[in-house]
Amino acid sequence: MVLSNSDVIEFSGLRLHTTASVYVPHEDSFLLAEAARAHARDRVLDLGCGTGIAGLSAAQNESVTEVVFADVNPAALTLAEKNTMENKVEKPHSFVHTDLFSALDGEQFDTVCFNPPYMPTAKAEKIEGLENAAYDGGSDGRKVLDRFLKQFAYHLAPNGILLLLNSSVSANDGVSGNAETQRKLEGQGFQVKGIALKSFFFEQLVVFEAKKERN
Repeated sequence: MVLSNSDVIEFSGLRLHTTASVYVPHEDSFLLAEAARAHARDRVLDLGCGTGIAGLSAAQNESVTEVVFADVNPAALTLAEKNTMENKVEKPHSFVHTDLFSALDGEQFDTVCFNPPYMPTAKAEKIEGLENAAYDGGSDGRKVLDRFLKQFAYHLAPNGILLLLNSSVSANDGVSGNAETQRKLEGQGFQVKGIALKSFFFEQLVVFEAKKERN
């Protein structure tokens, strides 16, 4: 796949090409990327990688040994690969076309990074083309997120960590999306804490770190 109409943004030492068919990094992307740079370790999965900003930021951490970039949008994988070359990533890295973990059967990661589509989206609000997958969270914003929460633990290595970007707008039955996600993670036995936070007048973004300590 060849990408055209590419622009470049700069973020914390990275040069990132962007294109209209792939989600352009915004505040949510930057928040997760900063957390990935600070907390990621060993084998990293950048799920829903988009431009690759979280995985590329993770690769800047000396504790990271490998990065797997994964996305349901083929254009995102092409773009992420372009950005790994642009930023001369020397650590082992690969690119996987997958809907969540469908093409990652049996694989485990020490760090899973995910910025899910979390915008409540009615049928009339869907975007034409590949970029819709980056925004469309279903009627309550949790369509993809709740699927992910049911699956990710099987792909987390012992003592692995989840770095999850969450928004208060991905809510159900009037409960804040952040509170609901934390409750579901804790219900699976994870220790959960917010390690990054950014508030706007209409939403609150948080990066959750979730882990299970194993001896």
